[in-house]
Amino acid sequence: MVVLIFLAAVCLLLPSLVTVYLAGVMAVEANQRTEGELSALIQLDDLFSDLKDAESGQRAYLLTGEVSYLQPYTNAQSRVQIGLDRLRQIARTGDLPSDSVERVATLTQQKMAELDQTVQLRQDKALEAALAIVRNNSGRHIMDEMRDQIERLRTDGQNKLKEATRRANWAAAIRTLTLIGVGLLNLAFLGWALRRVSSEVGLREAAVLQTRQEKELLAITLASIGDAVIVTDAESRITFLNAEAEKLTGWKHSDAKDQALPNVFRIINEKTRQPAENPVDKVLRLGTVAGLANPTLLVSRNGQEMPIEHSAALIHQPDGSLFGVVLVFRDWSLQRSAEENRARLAAIVESSDDAIISKNLDGIIQTWNIVAERLFGYKPQEIIGRPIILLVPSDRLSEEDFILGRIRQGQKVERLETVRVTKDGRRIPVALSVSPVRDGHGRITGASKILHDATEIVAARETLARGRVELERLVEERTRKLQEMVDELQHVSYAITHDMRAPLRAMSAFAGLVSERIAAREDQETHEYCRRIQLGASRLDRLIQDVLQYTKAVLLEMPPEPVDLSKLVPGIIETYPDLQPDKADIRIEGQLPVVLGNDALLTQCFSNLLGNAVKFVAPGTRPHVRVHAETNGTMTRIWVQDNGIGIPQHSHERLFKMFQRLTNEHGGTGIGLAIVRKFVERMGGKVGAESEHDQGSRFWMDLRLADPQE
Repeated sequence: MVVLIFLAAVCLLLPSLVTVYLAGVMAVEANQRTEGELSALIQLDDLFSDLKDAESGQRAYLLTGEVSYLQPYTNAQSRVQIGLDRLRQIARTGDLPSDSVERVATLTQQKMAELDQTVQLRQDKALEAALAIVRNNSGRHIMDEMRDQIERLRTDGQNKLKEATRRANWAAAIRTLTLIGVGLLNLAFLGWALRRVSSEVGLREAAVLQTRQEKELLAITLASIGDAVIVTDAESRITFLNAEAEKLTGWKHSDAKDQALPNVFRIINEKTRQPAENPVDKVLRLGTVAGLANPTLLVSRNGQEMPIEHSAALIHQPDGSLFGVVLVFRDWSLQRSAEENRARLAAIVESSDDAIISKNLDGIIQTWNIVAERLFGYKPQEIIGRPIILLVPSDRLSEEDFILGRIRQGQKVERLETVRVTKDGRRIPVALSVSPVRDGHGRITGASKILHDATEIVAARETLARGRVELERLVEERTRKLQEMVDELQHVSYAITHDMRAPLRAMSAFAGLVSERIAAREDQETHEYCRRIQLGASRLDRLIQDVLQYTKAVLLEMPPEPVDLSKLVPGIIETYPDLQPDKADIRIEGQLPVVLGNDALLTQCFSNLLGNAVKFVAPGTRPHVRVHAETNGTMTRIWVQDNGIGIPQHSHERLFKMFQRLTNEHGGTGIGLAIVRKFVERMGGKVGAESEHDQGSRFWMDLRLADPQE
């Protein structure tokens, strides 16, 4: 009998091993398929990136003619051919459609031919011919079609990747369920075999005792294992919950016992949010090990949700009758988060624009991303497992000792600019950052190194340094010339003041003498000519003075200082005859503030505004002028409001410009308001006006308030 049981065990074990082996093979094939699809996507992106690098190098060389800019183009030529060969290999495996890959290859060859032609033309000094090829947009059309082809391939590849990932997950689930099923099946067989042996030797009581002990041992085992376990009877009523099941479901064993399983083990589909089929009901319906496809959420007693991984299997009595169902599940949150983080980290590493290398504390390279391969020329299988000093020049080996020393102390190395060596012996400038890598217990096990190709940065820095020197020279030269122009302009201003005004005064004086000598004559025409000469000379003299005032505002440096307007404005009113009470009503409302400006400039501004206010009024109208201030934060707006003739709306844009006289009936040089604008701007303010024809005018100046301490 024992021999028969042994033979039965062998017969049971062999199919079990074959089943486990087939499930493992299925999982491996699914993972290999996933890796193939992922490799195809990466190769497509690399090929398009290499083409863009080649195009960038070609454009830079066409624009500058410098051979150094051909380096990206030259490097990309070999990589493009290698990339096409890899795509064809992938197409032969069936991971990419052959016709689409061949179309991409054709477009790539057309694009490289166009780049070769333009580069050759540029080398032959035929720049215009090369640029003509670029301008006809054939290259852009090729790149657009290639982008469309690659996008369709990428979309197809992503769909295949999703399907491969789904199959891999399914295969992993099958493998897990197979292991559990085989284990439970063998456990059940063992129990049956023990019972059969016991019954054969007549030790029924010992068998009963042993069975009880086994149940107790099984209960203890189920209670102590890390996974959550729920046992039900054949009617899906709960008979046992271990501590982990109590923790995840929120139900105590005493409360859950004899409850229907769906009351305690509530699960929903994570995507649809609909109730999922209970695994115990499923295994009772199918009669075999069953698990639900992830993602599945367990809803605990208090409403908390968590992703779980689970499976269920039937439990039979030694006589073959159904005893119940065992349900095994676990919280999958950490595992899923870890898988997502690993996938995200792998994607970041592979899609990074920088070379990312990891090494252990002995300086042996552990990982090597594709950018590192492009930068240094080593393939992963050529460099992984070899010392990092292969990349370090002999005169910089001390840097590696310094870096490893800091890593062992748990310190980082931030952006060290240095030089490294490629596979073909070239020295390239790089900027590297190194961080320690720790295991799950916080122990430092190695270092992660990020290297950025600093060739362009170094070249740009040198170009910038040369440009800075040239810019400083140009600024110095322009400043010197500008100073000479300012000096010349000041000399002209002085000449106008002293040399041009003197003849005007002589003209006016001689015209006055002529007028006095013929005073007794009744030659009114000659008297009128003399009067006009004096009037013209006086107007020209005022015009020269106003121009000199404007030039003063432009050229002279006048540091701001506190000016008390409550004293300045009344003083101006008392000084000018046209502003006296017998000629005009001028009213200052409220307290005028202390502003930050220049006393002389503000005197000129208020003189011009008040003078215009009393001058530009209708005949027979007594001027009424109102001056007041409005404060807002650090600025104040000073208003000068009159009852004059006003300004038409269409003339507002010319109001503060040079030599803009809006009327010939009241005299003036057309510079006064331009002087006000320039003076106010020099003091950091603004000026404006609100006016309508025959409605009076409201001029305003925005000035900075002085600090109370000042």
